[in-house]
Amino acid sequence: MQEYVSLYRRLRPTRFGDLVGQEHISTILKNALRLDRVSHAYLFCGPRGTGKTTTAKLLASAVNCHDPDGVEPCNQCSSCEQISRGYSMDVEEIDGASNRGIDEVRDLREKVKLTPAKEKNKVYIIDEVHMLTGEAFNALLKTLEEPPGRTIFILATTEPHKVPETILSRCQRFDFRRISQREIEEYLMEVVHAQGAEADPQSLSIIAKMAQGGLRDALSYLEQCMIFGDGKLEKDHVDIVLGKVSDQAIKDLIQSVKEGHVAQCLEIVGDAAARGKDIGHIFNDILEYLRGLLILSTTGDAVHLIPYGEDIIEVMNEQVEDFSTGSLFEMIHDLSQYEQKVKWSNQPQIILELAVIKMCQYVKKPQGASGDIASAGREAKAEPKVHGGHEKPPLAAAEQKMAVEEEGVTVGPEEKESPIILEKIRDEWQEIMVQVRNRKISLHAVLLEGKPRELDGKVLTIVFPSKFKFHKETVEDGKNRKLLESILSQHFKHAMKVKCVLEGNPGVEKLTGGNEGEQDPLVRGALEIFGGEIIDIKRD
Repeated sequence: MQEYVSLYRRLRPTRFGDLVGQEHISTILKNALRLDRVSHAYLFCGPRGTGKTTTAKLLASAVNCHDPDGVEPCNQCSSCEQISRGYSMDVEEIDGASNRGIDEVRDLREKVKLTPAKEKNKVYIIDEVHMLTGEAFNALLKTLEEPPGRTIFILATTEPHKVPETILSRCQRFDFRRISQREIEEYLMEVVHAQGAEADPQSLSIIAKMAQGGLRDALSYLEQCMIFGDGKLEKDHVDIVLGKVSDQAIKDLIQSVKEGHVAQCLEIVGDAAARGKDIGHIFNDILEYLRGLLILSTTGDAVHLIPYGEDIIEVMNEQVEDFSTGSLFEMIHDLSQYEQKVKWSNQPQIILELAVIKMCQYVKKPQGASGDIASAGREAKAEPKVHGGHEKPPLAAAEQKMAVEEEGVTVGPEEKESPIILEKIRDEWQEIMVQVRNRKISLHAVLLEGKPRELDGKVLTIVFPSKFKFHKETVEDGKNRKLLESILSQHFKHAMKVKCVLEGNPGVEKLTGGNEGEQDPLVRGALEIFGGEIIDIKRD
Protein backbone atom coordinates (compact mmCIF):
# COMPACT_ATOMS: atom_id res chain seq x y z
CA MET A 1 0.00 0.00 0.00
CA GLN A 2 1.42 3.35 -1.05
CA GLU A 3 2.11 5.77 1.78
CA TYR A 4 -0.41 8.62 1.92
CA VAL A 5 0.99 12.16 2.04
CA SER A 6 -1.22 14.85 3.53
CA LEU A 7 -2.46 17.66 1.33
CA TYR A 8 -0.42 20.47 2.84
CA ARG A 9 2.80 18.44 2.43
CA ARG A 10 2.02 17.57 -1.19
CA LEU A 11 1.27 21.20 -2.01
CA ARG A 12 4.29 22.72 -0.25
CA PRO A 13 5.68 25.45 -2.58
CA THR A 14 8.79 24.51 -4.55
CA ARG A 15 9.35 27.97 -6.07
CA PHE A 16 9.30 31.49 -4.66
CA GLY A 17 6.51 32.30 -7.10
CA ASP A 18 4.31 29.66 -5.43
CA LEU A 19 4.31 31.41 -2.04
CA VAL A 20 0.84 32.74 -1.21
CA GLY A 21 0.42 36.13 0.42
CA GLN A 22 4.13 36.80 1.05
CA GLU A 23 5.07 38.68 -2.11
CA HIS A 24 7.06 41.30 -0.18
CA ILE A 25 9.40 38.60 1.14
CA SER A 26 9.72 36.53 -2.04
CA THR A 27 10.57 39.68 -4.03
CA ILE A 28 13.40 40.68 -1.66
CA LEU A 29 14.89 37.18 -1.61
CA LYS A 30 14.73 36.79 -5.39
CA ASN A 31 16.45 40.16 -5.86
CA ALA A 32 19.11 39.20 -3.31
CA LEU A 33 19.79 35.98 -5.23
CA ARG A 34 19.88 37.80 -8.56
CA LEU A 35 22.31 40.44 -7.24
CA ASP A 36 24.36 37.87 -5.28
CA ARG A 37 23.67 39.73 -2.01
CA VAL A 38 22.41 36.89 0.17
CA SER A 39 22.97 37.65 3.87
CA HIS A 40 24.67 35.31 6.34
CA ALA A 41 21.74 35.41 8.82
CA TYR A 42 17.96 35.77 8.46
CA LEU A 43 15.16 35.89 11.01
CA PHE A 44 11.75 34.75 9.73
CA CYS A 45 8.92 35.86 12.05
CA GLY A 46 5.19 35.34 11.84
CA PRO A 47 2.17 33.24 12.85
CA ARG A 48 2.11 29.51 12.30
CA GLY A 49 1.34 28.19 8.85
CA THR A 50 2.37 31.31 6.95
CA GLY A 51 5.41 29.84 5.15
CA LYS A 52 8.47 30.51 7.32
CA THR A 53 10.04 27.03 7.18
CA THR A 54 8.98 26.55 3.56
CA THR A 55 10.69 29.80 2.55
CA ALA A 56 13.81 28.80 4.49
CA LYS A 57 14.04 25.52 2.54
CA LEU A 58 13.43 27.35 -0.75
CA LEU A 59 16.30 29.71 0.04
CA ALA A 60 18.54 26.76 0.96
CA SER A 61 17.70 25.08 -2.36
CA ALA A 62 18.20 28.29 -4.34
CA VAL A 63 21.72 28.96 -2.98
CA ASN A 64 22.78 25.36 -3.65
CA CYS A 65 20.95 24.54 -6.90
CA HIS A 66 23.18 23.17 -9.70
CA ASP A 67 20.96 24.40 -12.53
CA PRO A 68 18.80 27.29 -11.28
CA ASP A 69 15.96 28.67 -13.37
CA GLY A 70 16.99 32.29 -13.01
CA VAL A 71 16.72 32.71 -9.24
CA GLU A 72 14.30 29.81 -8.75
CA PRO A 73 15.59 26.33 -7.78
CA CYS A 74 15.23 23.76 -10.55
CA ASN A 75 13.84 21.08 -8.17
CA GLN A 76 15.41 18.40 -10.39
CA CYS A 77 19.11 18.32 -9.57
CA SER A 78 20.48 16.07 -6.83
CA SER A 79 20.99 19.02 -4.51
CA CYS A 80 17.36 20.20 -4.75
CA GLU A 81 16.01 16.67 -4.30
CA GLN A 82 18.13 15.95 -1.23
CA ILE A 83 17.25 19.27 0.40
CA SER A 84 13.51 18.84 -0.23
CA ARG A 85 13.61 15.32 1.26
CA GLY A 86 15.77 16.37 4.21
CA TYR A 87 18.74 14.17 3.25
CA SER A 88 21.34 16.85 2.53
CA MET A 89 24.43 16.80 4.74
CA ASP A 90 24.97 20.53 4.31
CA VAL A 91 21.43 21.73 5.03
CA GLU A 92 20.45 21.00 8.61
CA GLU A 93 17.04 21.74 10.14
CA ILE A 94 17.18 22.06 13.93
CA ASP A 95 14.21 22.14 16.30
CA GLY A 96 14.93 24.88 18.80
CA ALA A 97 12.41 23.48 21.29
CA SER A 98 14.18 20.12 21.71
CA ASN A 99 17.76 21.36 21.12
CA ARG A 100 17.63 24.43 23.29
CA GLY A 101 20.61 24.01 25.61
CA ILE A 102 24.13 25.37 25.48
CA ASP A 103 25.63 21.93 24.75
CA GLU A 104 23.65 21.61 21.51
CA VAL A 105 24.71 25.10 20.41
CA ARG A 106 28.36 24.31 21.19
CA ASP A 107 28.11 21.23 18.96
CA LEU A 108 26.62 23.44 16.27
CA ARG A 109 29.54 25.87 16.56
CA GLU A 110 31.99 23.03 15.99
CA LYS A 111 30.09 21.85 12.88
CA VAL A 112 30.01 25.38 11.47
CA LYS A 113 33.80 25.46 11.32
CA LEU A 114 33.82 22.65 8.74
CA THR A 115 33.52 23.45 5.05
CA PRO A 116 30.49 22.19 3.08
CA ALA A 117 30.77 18.48 2.32
CA LYS A 118 29.01 18.56 -1.05
CA GLU A 119 26.95 21.70 -1.59
CA LYS A 120 28.01 25.25 -2.36
CA ASN A 121 26.82 26.56 1.01
CA LYS A 122 26.01 25.20 4.43
CA VAL A 123 22.56 26.26 5.66
CA TYR A 124 21.34 25.92 9.25
CA ILE A 125 17.59 26.36 9.78
CA ILE A 126 16.73 26.76 13.48
CA ASP A 127 12.96 26.53 13.97
CA GLU A 128 11.27 27.96 17.09
CA VAL A 129 14.51 29.73 17.92
CA HIS A 130 12.86 31.67 20.77
CA MET A 131 12.91 28.42 22.80
CA LEU A 132 16.71 28.52 23.18
CA THR A 133 18.04 29.24 26.66
CA GLY A 134 19.85 32.47 27.47
CA GLU A 135 23.18 30.66 27.61
CA ALA A 136 22.51 29.05 24.23
CA PHE A 137 21.75 32.45 22.69
CA ASN A 138 25.00 33.82 24.10
CA ALA A 139 26.93 30.90 22.61
CA LEU A 140 25.26 31.46 19.23
CA LEU A 141 25.94 35.19 19.29
CA LYS A 142 29.65 35.02 18.41
CA THR A 143 28.98 32.70 15.47
CA LEU A 144 26.33 35.05 14.07
CA GLU A 145 28.63 38.02 14.53
CA GLU A 146 31.59 36.48 12.68
CA PRO A 147 30.28 33.51 10.69
CA PRO A 148 32.59 31.33 8.61
CA GLY A 149 32.36 31.69 4.86
CA ARG A 150 29.73 29.87 2.80
CA THR A 151 27.46 29.48 5.86
CA ILE A 152 23.92 30.81 6.18
CA PHE A 153 21.75 30.83 9.31
CA ILE A 154 17.96 31.04 9.00
CA LEU A 155 16.16 31.47 12.33
CA ALA A 156 12.38 31.02 12.43
CA THR A 157 10.04 31.98 15.26
CA THR A 158 6.43 32.75 16.07
CA GLU A 159 7.48 34.93 19.02
CA PRO A 160 10.23 37.36 17.98
CA HIS A 161 9.82 39.40 21.18
CA LYS A 162 11.47 36.51 23.06
CA VAL A 163 14.60 36.65 20.92
CA PRO A 164 17.38 38.81 22.46
CA GLU A 165 18.07 42.16 20.83
CA THR A 166 21.69 41.15 20.30
CA ILE A 167 20.51 38.30 18.04
CA LEU A 168 17.90 40.44 16.26
CA SER A 169 20.47 43.10 15.40
CA ARG A 170 22.66 40.57 13.59
CA CYS A 171 19.92 39.19 11.33
CA GLN A 172 17.87 40.46 8.43
CA ARG A 173 14.33 40.28 9.74
CA PHE A 174 11.36 39.28 7.58
CA ASP A 175 7.84 39.45 9.02
CA PHE A 176 5.46 36.94 7.49
CA ARG A 177 1.94 38.33 7.62
CA ARG A 178 -1.31 36.49 8.05
CA ILE A 179 -2.70 35.60 4.63
CA SER A 180 -5.92 37.41 3.80
CA GLN A 181 -9.19 35.49 3.73
CA ARG A 182 -9.70 36.35 0.07
CA GLU A 183 -6.27 34.97 -0.92
CA ILE A 184 -6.90 31.76 1.01
CA GLU A 185 -10.34 31.33 -0.60
CA GLU A 186 -8.90 31.76 -4.11
CA TYR A 187 -6.08 29.31 -3.39
CA LEU A 188 -8.45 26.72 -1.92
CA MET A 189 -10.70 26.97 -4.96
CA GLU A 190 -7.69 26.21 -7.19
CA VAL A 191 -6.81 23.23 -5.00
CA VAL A 192 -10.38 21.89 -5.13
CA HIS A 193 -10.43 22.08 -8.93
CA ALA A 194 -6.99 20.46 -9.16
CA GLN A 195 -8.20 17.60 -6.95
CA GLY A 196 -11.27 17.07 -9.13
CA ALA A 197 -13.62 17.85 -6.24
CA GLU A 198 -16.62 20.16 -5.87
CA ALA A 199 -17.10 22.96 -3.35
CA ASP A 200 -19.56 25.77 -2.82
CA PRO A 201 -17.94 29.20 -2.22
CA GLN A 202 -19.55 29.65 1.19
CA SER A 203 -17.90 26.51 2.57
CA LEU A 204 -14.49 27.73 1.40
CA SER A 205 -15.19 31.11 2.99
CA ILE A 206 -15.84 29.42 6.34
CA ILE A 207 -12.62 27.39 6.09
CA ALA A 208 -10.60 30.49 5.17
CA LYS A 209 -12.03 32.38 8.12
CA MET A 210 -11.38 29.52 10.56
CA ALA A 211 -7.75 29.28 9.40
CA GLN A 212 -7.08 32.79 10.76
CA GLY A 213 -4.47 33.62 8.14
CA GLY A 214 -2.62 30.28 8.19
CA LEU A 215 -2.56 28.47 4.84
CA ARG A 216 -1.38 25.20 6.38
CA ASP A 217 -4.39 25.14 8.72
CA ALA A 218 -6.68 25.97 5.80
CA LEU A 219 -5.36 23.03 3.77
CA SER A 220 -5.73 20.69 6.76
CA TYR A 221 -9.35 21.79 7.27
CA LEU A 222 -10.04 21.44 3.55
CA GLU A 223 -8.64 17.92 3.48
CA GLN A 224 -10.77 16.82 6.44
CA CYS A 225 -13.95 18.26 4.93
CA MET A 226 -13.26 16.73 1.50
CA ILE A 227 -12.77 13.30 3.04
CA PHE A 228 -15.97 13.72 5.08
CA GLY A 229 -17.99 14.71 2.01
CA ASP A 230 -16.34 12.11 -0.24
CA GLY A 231 -14.97 14.73 -2.64
CA LYS A 232 -17.92 17.11 -2.35
CA LEU A 233 -17.60 20.12 -0.07
CA GLU A 234 -20.80 21.59 1.38
CA LYS A 235 -21.40 24.15 4.09
CA ASP A 236 -23.13 21.65 6.39
CA HIS A 237 -20.11 19.36 6.15
CA VAL A 238 -17.81 22.19 7.17
CA ASP A 239 -20.01 23.09 10.16
CA ILE A 240 -19.92 19.48 11.38
CA VAL A 241 -16.20 18.86 10.85
CA LEU A 242 -14.97 22.18 12.25
CA GLY A 243 -17.46 22.33 15.14
CA LYS A 244 -19.05 25.53 13.89
CA VAL A 245 -22.52 26.53 15.06
CA SER A 246 -24.96 26.75 12.16
CA ASP A 247 -25.95 30.18 10.87
CA GLN A 248 -29.58 29.26 11.55
CA ALA A 249 -28.85 28.65 15.24
CA ILE A 250 -27.02 31.98 15.60
CA LYS A 251 -29.84 33.76 13.77
CA ASP A 252 -32.39 32.19 16.13
CA LEU A 253 -30.26 33.17 19.13
CA ILE A 254 -30.12 36.84 18.13
CA GLN A 255 -33.84 36.76 17.38
CA SER A 256 -34.48 35.46 20.90
CA VAL A 257 -32.19 38.15 22.32
CA LYS A 258 -34.15 40.77 20.40
CA GLU A 259 -37.42 39.46 21.82
CA GLY A 260 -36.01 39.17 25.34
CA HIS A 261 -36.59 35.40 25.63
CA VAL A 262 -33.79 34.50 28.02
CA ALA A 263 -34.89 30.88 28.46
CA GLN A 264 -34.94 30.30 24.71
CA CYS A 265 -31.46 31.83 24.38
CA LEU A 266 -30.12 29.48 27.04
CA GLU A 267 -31.71 26.51 25.29
CA ILE A 268 -30.01 27.41 21.99
CA VAL A 269 -26.51 27.76 23.46
CA GLY A 270 -27.07 24.73 25.69
CA ASP A 271 -28.03 22.63 22.67
CA ALA A 272 -24.91 23.79 20.80
CA ALA A 273 -22.70 22.89 23.76
CA ALA A 274 -24.43 19.51 24.14
CA ARG A 275 -23.61 18.75 20.50
CA GLY A 276 -19.94 19.13 21.34
CA LYS A 277 -19.43 22.57 19.82
CA ASP A 278 -16.39 24.35 21.21
CA ILE A 279 -17.46 27.20 23.52
CA GLY A 280 -14.78 29.44 22.02
CA HIS A 281 -16.17 28.77 18.54
CA ILE A 282 -19.68 29.62 19.76
CA PHE A 283 -18.40 32.96 21.05
CA ASN A 284 -16.68 33.62 17.72
CA ASP A 285 -19.82 32.78 15.75
CA ILE A 286 -21.97 35.11 17.87
CA LEU A 287 -19.39 37.90 17.58
CA GLU A 288 -19.24 37.43 13.80
CA TYR A 289 -23.03 37.76 13.57
CA LEU A 290 -23.06 40.87 15.80
CA ARG A 291 -20.30 42.33 13.63
CA GLY A 292 -22.58 41.85 10.63
CA LEU A 293 -25.41 43.65 12.41
CA LEU A 294 -23.05 46.48 13.35
CA ILE A 295 -21.91 46.84 9.73
CA LEU A 296 -25.53 47.03 8.58
CA SER A 297 -26.33 49.51 11.36
CA THR A 298 -23.46 51.86 10.52
CA THR A 299 -23.15 51.53 6.74
CA GLY A 300 -26.46 50.12 5.58
CA ASP A 301 -25.16 48.74 2.29
CA ALA A 302 -21.73 47.13 2.89
CA VAL A 303 -23.22 43.65 2.49
CA HIS A 304 -20.08 42.34 0.80
CA LEU A 305 -18.28 42.58 4.17
CA ILE A 306 -20.70 40.13 5.79
CA PRO A 307 -19.86 36.42 5.26
CA TYR A 308 -23.42 35.09 5.16
CA GLY A 309 -25.86 33.99 2.51
CA GLU A 310 -28.60 36.23 1.14
CA ASP A 311 -31.31 34.57 3.24
CA ILE A 312 -29.45 35.27 6.50
CA ILE A 313 -28.58 38.84 5.47
CA GLU A 314 -32.25 39.49 4.71
CA VAL A 315 -33.14 38.47 8.28
CA MET A 316 -30.27 40.56 9.65
CA ASN A 317 -31.65 43.62 7.87
CA GLU A 318 -34.89 43.12 9.78
CA GLN A 319 -33.21 42.43 13.12
CA VAL A 320 -30.91 45.45 12.99
CA GLU A 321 -33.91 47.77 13.22
CA ASP A 322 -34.41 46.68 16.83
CA PHE A 323 -30.80 47.29 17.93
CA SER A 324 -29.22 50.68 18.36
CA THR A 325 -25.63 51.11 17.24
CA GLY A 326 -24.69 51.77 20.85
CA SER A 327 -26.25 48.54 22.10
CA LEU A 328 -24.39 46.56 19.42
CA PHE A 329 -21.12 48.19 20.50
CA GLU A 330 -21.84 47.24 24.11
CA MET A 331 -22.78 43.65 23.28
CA ILE A 332 -19.61 43.11 21.23
CA HIS A 333 -17.49 44.73 23.95
CA ASP A 334 -18.96 42.64 26.77
CA LEU A 335 -19.02 39.42 24.75
CA SER A 336 -15.32 39.86 23.95
CA GLN A 337 -14.54 40.21 27.66
CA TYR A 338 -16.49 37.07 28.51
CA GLU A 339 -14.67 35.23 25.71
CA GLN A 340 -11.34 36.03 27.38
CA LYS A 341 -12.59 34.54 30.66
CA VAL A 342 -13.53 31.27 28.94
CA LYS A 343 -9.85 30.49 28.28
CA TRP A 344 -9.13 30.26 32.01
CA SER A 345 -12.39 28.81 33.28
CA ASN A 346 -13.20 25.17 34.01
CA GLN A 347 -16.89 26.02 33.55
CA PRO A 348 -16.92 27.67 30.12
CA GLN A 349 -20.59 26.98 29.46
CA ILE A 350 -21.58 29.04 32.51
CA ILE A 351 -19.51 31.95 31.19
CA LEU A 352 -21.32 31.64 27.84
CA GLU A 353 -24.72 31.60 29.54
CA LEU A 354 -23.83 34.69 31.57
CA ALA A 355 -22.79 36.46 28.38
CA VAL A 356 -26.07 35.58 26.65
CA ILE A 357 -28.13 36.76 29.63
CA LYS A 358 -26.14 40.01 29.62
CA MET A 359 -26.93 40.45 25.91
CA CYS A 360 -30.65 40.23 26.67
CA GLN A 361 -30.35 43.22 29.02
CA TYR A 362 -29.45 45.50 26.11
CA VAL A 363 -32.86 45.06 24.49
CA LYS A 364 -35.87 46.71 26.03
CA LYS A 365 -38.57 44.32 27.16
CA PRO A 366 -42.22 45.29 26.84
CA GLN A 367 -43.47 47.22 29.85
CA GLY A 368 -44.66 44.83 32.54
CA ALA A 369 -43.03 41.81 30.89
CA SER A 370 -42.88 38.75 33.10
CA GLY A 371 -39.65 38.37 35.01
CA ASP A 372 -38.47 41.91 34.23
CA ILE A 373 -37.28 43.47 37.47
CA ALA A 374 -37.17 46.90 35.89
CA SER A 375 -40.83 46.58 34.91
CA ALA A 376 -41.74 46.22 38.58
CA GLY A 377 -40.13 49.56 39.23
CA ARG A 378 -41.91 51.12 36.26
CA GLU A 379 -45.22 49.78 37.52
CA ALA A 380 -44.50 51.22 40.92
CA LYS A 381 -43.75 54.58 39.31
CA ALA A 382 -46.95 54.43 37.26
CA GLU A 383 -49.03 53.67 40.41
CA PRO A 384 -47.92 56.31 42.93
CA LYS A 385 -51.05 55.93 45.06
CA VAL A 386 -51.07 53.91 48.29
CA HIS A 387 -53.89 52.47 50.34
CA GLY A 388 -56.12 55.31 51.43
CA GLY A 389 -55.80 57.26 48.22
CA HIS A 390 -52.88 59.44 49.31
CA GLU A 391 -50.58 60.60 46.59
CA LYS A 392 -47.23 62.32 46.82
CA PRO A 393 -47.81 65.97 45.91
CA PRO A 394 -45.80 67.30 43.00
CA LEU A 395 -43.23 70.03 43.49
CA ALA A 396 -44.53 73.52 43.13
CA ALA A 397 -43.33 75.34 40.04
CA ALA A 398 -41.13 77.72 42.02
CA GLU A 399 -39.60 74.87 44.05
CA GLN A 400 -38.94 72.89 40.89
CA LYS A 401 -37.19 75.82 39.24
CA MET A 402 -35.08 76.44 42.35
CA ALA A 403 -34.02 72.79 42.54
CA VAL A 404 -32.96 72.81 38.91
CA GLU A 405 -31.02 76.05 39.25
CA GLU A 406 -29.15 74.65 42.26
CA GLU A 407 -28.00 71.70 40.17
CA GLY A 408 -27.00 73.86 37.22
CA VAL A 409 -29.01 71.69 34.82
CA THR A 410 -31.83 72.70 32.52
CA VAL A 411 -35.15 70.85 32.61
CA GLY A 412 -37.87 71.89 30.20
CA PRO A 413 -40.38 74.34 31.77
CA GLU A 414 -43.35 72.20 30.77
CA GLU A 415 -41.72 68.95 31.90
CA LYS A 416 -42.78 67.58 35.23
CA GLU A 417 -40.09 65.95 37.37
CA SER A 418 -40.87 62.31 38.02
CA PRO A 419 -39.26 60.14 40.69
CA ILE A 420 -36.39 57.93 39.52
CA ILE A 421 -35.45 54.49 40.78
CA LEU A 422 -32.12 52.80 40.29
CA GLU A 423 -33.60 49.94 38.27
CA LYS A 424 -34.94 52.43 35.74
CA ILE A 425 -31.48 53.96 35.37
CA ARG A 426 -29.91 50.55 34.87
CA ASP A 427 -32.59 49.59 32.37
CA GLU A 428 -31.97 52.71 30.28
CA TRP A 429 -28.20 52.94 30.85
CA GLN A 430 -27.38 51.91 27.29
CA GLU A 431 -29.47 54.79 25.95
CA ILE A 432 -27.49 57.11 28.22
CA MET A 433 -24.23 55.67 26.88
CA VAL A 434 -25.33 56.30 23.30
CA GLN A 435 -26.10 59.93 24.15
CA VAL A 436 -22.71 60.30 25.85
CA ARG A 437 -20.98 58.83 22.81
CA ASN A 438 -22.76 61.24 20.50
CA ARG A 439 -21.73 64.19 22.66
CA LYS A 440 -18.17 63.20 23.62
CA ILE A 441 -16.63 59.92 22.48
CA SER A 442 -13.64 60.13 24.87
CA LEU A 443 -15.99 60.30 27.85
CA HIS A 444 -17.92 57.33 26.47
CA ALA A 445 -14.69 55.30 26.22
CA VAL A 446 -13.83 55.66 29.92
CA LEU A 447 -17.44 55.41 31.11
CA LEU A 448 -17.71 51.93 29.55
CA GLU A 449 -15.97 50.48 32.61
CA GLY A 450 -18.39 52.09 35.08
CA LYS A 451 -21.73 50.73 36.26
CA PRO A 452 -24.55 52.54 38.11
CA ARG A 453 -24.62 51.11 41.64
CA GLU A 454 -26.68 53.36 43.96
CA LEU A 455 -29.11 56.27 43.76
CA ASP A 456 -29.21 58.38 46.91
CA GLY A 457 -31.79 61.06 46.31
CA LYS A 458 -30.43 62.94 43.33
CA VAL A 459 -26.90 61.51 43.53
CA LEU A 460 -26.10 58.57 41.24
CA THR A 461 -23.06 56.56 42.32
CA ILE A 462 -21.07 54.95 39.50
CA VAL A 463 -18.64 52.17 40.47
CA PHE A 464 -15.43 51.38 38.58
CA PRO A 465 -13.23 48.29 39.05
CA SER A 466 -10.23 49.11 41.23
CA LYS A 467 -7.78 48.86 38.29
CA PHE A 468 -9.62 51.63 36.40
CA LYS A 469 -8.69 54.55 38.62
CA PHE A 470 -7.81 56.67 35.58
CA HIS A 471 -11.28 56.12 34.10
CA LYS A 472 -12.92 57.15 37.38
CA GLU A 473 -10.85 60.33 37.65
CA THR A 474 -11.55 61.22 34.01
CA VAL A 475 -15.30 60.98 34.55
CA GLU A 476 -14.96 63.08 37.74
CA ASP A 477 -13.19 65.82 35.79
CA GLY A 478 -15.23 69.01 35.99
CA LYS A 479 -16.37 69.30 32.37
CA ASN A 480 -16.93 65.58 31.93
CA ARG A 481 -18.96 65.29 35.13
CA LYS A 482 -21.12 68.29 34.23
CA LEU A 483 -21.76 66.88 30.77
CA LEU A 484 -22.79 63.50 32.19
CA GLU A 485 -25.02 65.15 34.80
CA SER A 486 -26.62 67.26 32.09
CA ILE A 487 -27.34 64.19 29.92
CA LEU A 488 -28.79 62.27 32.87
CA SER A 489 -30.94 65.20 33.97
CA GLN A 490 -32.32 65.83 30.50
CA HIS A 491 -32.99 62.14 29.90
CA PHE A 492 -34.84 61.51 33.17
CA LYS A 493 -36.34 65.03 33.46
CA HIS A 494 -34.90 65.19 36.94
CA ALA A 495 -31.92 67.16 38.24
CA MET A 496 -29.12 64.70 39.02
CA LYS A 497 -25.59 64.62 40.37
CA VAL A 498 -22.86 62.01 39.75
CA LYS A 499 -20.45 60.43 42.23
CA CYS A 500 -17.68 58.01 41.19
CA VAL A 501 -16.04 55.40 43.43
CA LEU A 502 -13.66 52.47 42.99
CA GLU A 503 -14.64 48.86 43.70
CA GLY A 504 -13.29 47.73 47.06
CA ASN A 505 -13.22 51.21 48.64
CA PRO A 506 -15.11 51.73 51.90
CA GLY A 507 -17.69 53.77 50.03
CA VAL A 508 -18.44 50.79 47.82
CA GLU A 509 -18.83 48.43 50.76
CA LYS A 510 -21.46 50.79 52.05
CA LEU A 511 -23.26 50.59 48.72
CA THR A 512 -23.31 46.82 48.56
CA GLY A 513 -24.15 46.45 52.23
CA GLY A 514 -26.59 48.79 53.92
CA ASN A 515 -30.06 48.03 55.18
CA GLU A 516 -31.26 44.57 54.21
CA GLY A 517 -34.61 45.91 53.06
CA GLU A 518 -33.02 48.44 50.74
CA GLN A 519 -31.58 45.59 48.66
CA ASP A 520 -35.08 44.62 47.50
CA PRO A 521 -35.75 46.47 44.21
CA LEU A 522 -39.45 46.98 45.02
CA VAL A 523 -38.65 48.41 48.46
CA ARG A 524 -36.04 50.73 46.99
CA GLY A 525 -38.53 51.83 44.34
CA ALA A 526 -41.12 52.59 47.02
CA LEU A 527 -38.56 54.60 48.99
CA GLU A 528 -37.68 56.64 45.91
CA ILE A 529 -41.36 57.34 45.16
CA PHE A 530 -42.84 57.90 48.61
CA GLY A 531 -39.79 58.95 50.60
CA GLY A 532 -39.29 57.90 54.24
CA GLU A 533 -36.86 55.43 55.76
CA ILE A 534 -36.86 51.83 56.98
CA ILE A 535 -37.21 51.67 60.77
CA ASP A 536 -37.45 47.94 61.31
CA ILE A 537 -37.92 44.67 59.39
CA LYS A 538 -40.38 42.10 60.70
CA ARG A 539 -40.91 38.61 59.35
CA ASP A 540 -43.95 36.41 59.94
